[in-house]
Amino acid sequence: MDMDIYLEEKRKLINEELAKYLPKDDSILSQSMRYSALAPGKRIRAILAIASCSCMGGRIETVLPAACAIEFIHTFSLIHDDLPCMDDDDLRRGLPTNHKKFGQATAVLAADALFALAFEVISSDKNIPARSGNRVILELSRAAGCLGMAKGQSLDMLSEGKKINITDLFEIHGRKTGDLIIASCRTGAVLAGAGEKEISVLSDYAAHLGMAFQIKDDILDVEGTTEEIGKPRGSDIERKKAAFPSILGLEESKKMLSKELGTALVCLRGFDEKAEPLRALLNYISGRKK
Repeated sequence: MDMDIYLEEKRKLINEELAKYLPKDDSILSQSMRYSALAPGKRIRAILAIASCSCMGGRIETVLPAACAIEFIHTFSLIHDDLPCMDDDDLRRGLPTNHKKFGQATAVLAADALFALAFEVISSDKNIPARSGNRVILELSRAAGCLGMAKGQSLDMLSEGKKINITDLFEIHGRKTGDLIIASCRTGAVLAGAGEKEISVLSDYAAHLGMAFQIKDDILDVEGTTEEIGKPRGSDIERKKAAFPSILGLEESKKMLSKELGTALVCLRGFDEKAEPLRALLNYISGRKK
């Protein structure tokens, strides 16, 4: 399949849906929410939800609201991560970070509002059966909470300037990056009516894909350009953040990337052609430059 066409079609669809849910008024808060949520992003998590739903025989209309909710949660985390009290970044997706554009107070409130909007979207969608909706809310709240992204960000901040081992690094990125990616795949499968065995297999796939995604991010921080990756090159190195190249070295990190992608591919061997987008996403991650 032509993955570039597939990704572009899904990004366009997701962006159109995101705009429908976002507030339309001219308040600073609403402007701030739209600024970050509609910034040019990869939409990988939302696309994973869609692809997982399709893989299990579900319809895109069923999963699209949840895919948008996932993007709102992801954007909420990015706004917070960029704040001066955390990663202190000036650029995100090639644009000034939210707090640079609107100020720190508005940025915090916009992130909080996006987080709340995510669960409003899921709980108000009449096409999602109550039981499935509750399961999705559980999956996403766990991924974002004290054992998921929040924990990962906390561990990441505490590790700055310290020497940690590869096990610690896997824990950080498994929580900070991996958990929402896993929840994205699980969400798509749940809304397609998949069984627990299929959901478990997709979770394994997503765990390895998520780690590969983070390893690639760390490699791009060393090899990419600011224009390509949308944020200052070498920012992680400058802040002495824990990263795969700093612990394993660049070449070993590339080997680890290939290993994670290969393991993710093996997880899909029991699925038919409907899983082709999930397989193709692995090649996309391997070759991406941003």
